[in-house]
Amino acid sequence: MPTATDDGRDRMNNFVICVGTFVASPGDPAIKAAPTLGKVEIDRSQTACKVPATEPDIIKCRRGTPFALKRKICRC
Repeated sequence: MPTATDDGRDRMNNFVICVGTFVASPGDPAIKAAPTLGKVEIDRSQTACKVPATEPDIIKCRRGTPFALKRKICRC
């Protein structure tokens, strides 16, 4: 992962978050794999965008359930 581009590292981080959040069976292995990824730092120039931390983000989205429930509405 250290040799990947910024975009590639961002996509890998988001994939682990999505799998850990929305799919029940690989959710726990995704949480266990999060510390091995470490903190992903991406140069986004002068924007205020932040890279989400993997493990806390998965746990927050699950809200104590095996996987995050789908919502019927989207609020922006």
